Amino acid sequence: MRQETRSTCPYCGVGCGVIIESQGTQITGVRGDPDHPANFGRLCSKGSTLHLTATPMVLQTRRLLQPALRAARGTAAEAVGWTQVNTHIAERLAAIRAEHGPDAIGFYISGQLLTEDYHAFNKLARALIGTNNIDSNSRLCMSSAVVGYKQSLGADAPPACYEDLEQSDCLFIAGANPAWAHPILFRRIEDARLKRPQMKIIVVDPRRTESAEFADLHLQIQPGSDVALFQGLLHACIWEGWIDQGFIAAHTEGFAELKALVRAMTPAAAARICGIQEADLLQAAQWFAQSPASLSLYCMGLNQSTSGTAKNTALINLHLATGQIGRPGAGPFSLTGQPNAMGGRETGGMATLLPGHRDPANAAHRAEIARLWQVDALPETPGKTAIELFEAAARGEIKALWIACTNPAQSLPEQALVRRALERCELVILQEAFADTATAAYADVLLPAATWGEKEGTVTNSERRISRVRAAVPPPGSARADWEIVRDVAQLLEKRLGAPRRFGYERPEQLWLEHREATRGRDLDITGLSYGLLDSAGPQQWPFPEGAGAGQARLYQDLRFATPDGRARFISQPFKPARDRADAKHPFVLSTGRLRDQWHGMSRSGVVPRLFGHEGAPLLRMNPQDMPRRGLKDGDLVRVCSARGALTLPLLGDAAIAPAQAYVAMHWGQEFVSGRDSEGRSEGQVLLGINAITQPAFCPDSRQPELKFAAVDIQRLELPWRLSGAVWDEQAGVALRALLGELDYGHCVPVAGPEGRQGWSFEGASASPLLPALVERFAAALGLRGASVLRYADTRRGRARLLKLDDGGQTLHGLLRVGEAGEGAWLQALWREAAAVAPHGRRLLAPEAGPAQDLAPRSPQVCNCFDVSEARIRGQLAQCAGADPAERLRALQGALRCGTQCGSCLPALRRLVDATPCELTA
Repeated sequence: MRQETRSTCPYCGVGCGVIIESQGTQITGVRGDPDHPANFGRLCSKGSTLHLTATPMVLQTRRLLQPALRAARGTAAEAVGWTQVNTHIAERLAAIRAEHGPDAIGFYISGQLLTEDYHAFNKLARALIGTNNIDSNSRLCMSSAVVGYKQSLGADAPPACYEDLEQSDCLFIAGANPAWAHPILFRRIEDARLKRPQMKIIVVDPRRTESAEFADLHLQIQPGSDVALFQGLLHACIWEGWIDQGFIAAHTEGFAELKALVRAMTPAAAARICGIQEADLLQAAQWFAQSPASLSLYCMGLNQSTSGTAKNTALINLHLATGQIGRPGAGPFSLTGQPNAMGGRETGGMATLLPGHRDPANAAHRAEIARLWQVDALPETPGKTAIELFEAAARGEIKALWIACTNPAQSLPEQALVRRALERCELVILQEAFADTATAAYADVLLPAATWGEKEGTVTNSERRISRVRAAVPPPGSARADWEIVRDVAQLLEKRLGAPRRFGYERPEQLWLEHREATRGRDLDITGLSYGLLDSAGPQQWPFPEGAGAGQARLYQDLRFATPDGRARFISQPFKPARDRADAKHPFVLSTGRLRDQWHGMSRSGVVPRLFGHEGAPLLRMNPQDMPRRGLKDGDLVRVCSARGALTLPLLGDAAIAPAQAYVAMHWGQEFVSGRDSEGRSEGQVLLGINAITQPAFCPDSRQPELKFAAVDIQRLELPWRLSGAVWDEQAGVALRALLGELDYGHCVPVAGPEGRQGWSFEGASASPLLPALVERFAAALGLRGASVLRYADTRRGRARLLKLDDGGQTLHGLLRVGEAGEGAWLQALWREAAAVAPHGRRLLAPEAGPAQDLAPRSPQVCNCFDVSEARIRGQLAQCAGADPAERLRALQGALRCGTQCGSCLPALRRLVDATPCELTA
């Protein structure tokens, strides 16, 4: 029977409502919920393909379906029952606690957990185990925003809401690329700009992103110079008389000290540090200060820094000085990276937080939660945050790590240290939905968790809006909800530790009600909410105290802030450069960011081949001006080396990157790109993905690491021997990816092809000729064995081709190419397009021959929803008469449908409209 279930998207912090379509135990489709106030029916390319993360093939081949134990590291995990695995965990944790104390145990959890799951983990760690060593991967994305709000405004409470996007007169976007990272919010920005063309948009970003292209003013600052920029803007506002003296006097403290600090940061000095024009800085200051309502949006570019908190407070200082807060269209608005990072902050699911926005260093706060949880006391010893937790594990101080719904062996910086930590731990428990994450290889215990579409609870989005998450189907195999897994282990531990029963939960609502009580009387009070109200009235914003008729869309409209005296605080922190410094040995500054159609470590989005259509391989991007003097060109394989590690990547010149800088997407971990480090100090060691080279140094206030700034060297590698292949087989990826470490470089990704085909493609390179035995292992992984395989081999020149046709002999089913770079590359296009092989005849195996007819290189995909390429768009635009760009865009959309569904490609479409002339003559 076909059913529809309202739920929430599990990707970014926008918190879009979705309607899940299901048939029996199978999710069959998804669409946006038109009644959800976060998205009103819209979904991005990731959200609109969520059902493809729950196909029967994904459930069978990519999901973790049974609890499993490893008898020893490096051996295969063996499936066991829940009773056995829970008993094993309880016994081991109790033994470690007894021998080494509760602080020898740590929990590393996730902003993708539901609020109810967070509550269960937090209570287990603090009330039962007795440790504050519980932190979340939200430490990597939002902790600087948390501390910034607390220092400046008194509480971790974003004061603005999504409606402010439509009511702002000046939108100031700093360290964020919402066109790709929060695309549904960017649709709202586009709509607002269309209705109110006088609205000014300023984007601050070292790269010329698609968000920057949409702006009236792009401040392309040097990486890490944000504090200097914000102080220069404030200096200009003070000098020009653009500050709100009345607001400052009545509602703030600390302005005199800040004014003295920024006196030396003149616009000229700030412009010099930032590498921008002074006139542009002054224009930005005028628009921000003198617009009737100015709203700032900011994200990882500010947060992921050794000055992350200072960047946040420096921006909030601007709002306070100009009175741009506490009214519609104005305020500092931090964009959340994960679907429930906000819920984790509310529940105190980080080492530096307690439930209800309390502080674990505050004895009164600890006592309040101890009374609520009915324990004598909570632990006083400060907990270790993410980086500190893994550093302690590497030193042998943390003996057991329980990791849930996150992949630290991909996402944490300085991967060499992370791997040492996991190897040294006596007990690593991984609670995860997907079986093939990098962290899974280090786990002694594997616990299959339910995920999107299979679990019940709540999440909170960036605008403080709580939404229900609902199950459309039961979890596959033996998978269970995260809170259930925690509860069962906790109940066994209670018996072993002689503790009273405090984990008798039977349904997630019971955990939520306990969490709700922790908010009573606090700034985030939700005592007026219930599951019933969320079900009947839909998502609601906090605060929503008992007796209220509605939540509060905007905070501080009464201009009373969440500090003891009600006054906001100006925070005075001097500008400090990033921890890494570019020098002769490492002359480039590397930054990281997101791809349009991927998310985090790709454990979920990476199971959807269609989402690799826009950018299907890892790339290092650098300014084309920097390439010739280093002997580099597009397509070269280069070694990117920092003080911490190295990675090999293909190179692409990109004018959006400023000179002396480089950029790579954050998503590429060892699961998709790998190889041997044959050049460095760790010769022969397998390369560990992008975070092998990123910076673990963190902000002293927020403990958030500086993932956005690493000094690197970039050198061309001589890897003349190439190996590449592809096959239309959804299950081939596991075997292919396991072989990447045998090469000096390799990447492997899923591919979506014509007529519903799905398969895998890989590219590899080696400094020396490839051994026949290794080639045979790749051939076996591709299923290229037997009499039906067409073969060509030239052992003297080290060339080979293996081709397998489909059952009808019409198209290529699989292929393997060995030889020099580019040799026979046209065969890859023949396979990818599922084109007929008959016209090419003997050329299929002829080493020097090209195709019998032209095979155009695959044009980059622009529209994911309808698989529309750049070549088709340019061809159509050439026929679209009219001088008005909006008219040409509408004609393009009418012809090809691109940009009419999720809208994620609209920035690219506008750029192509501007760049492609009409070829029609009058």
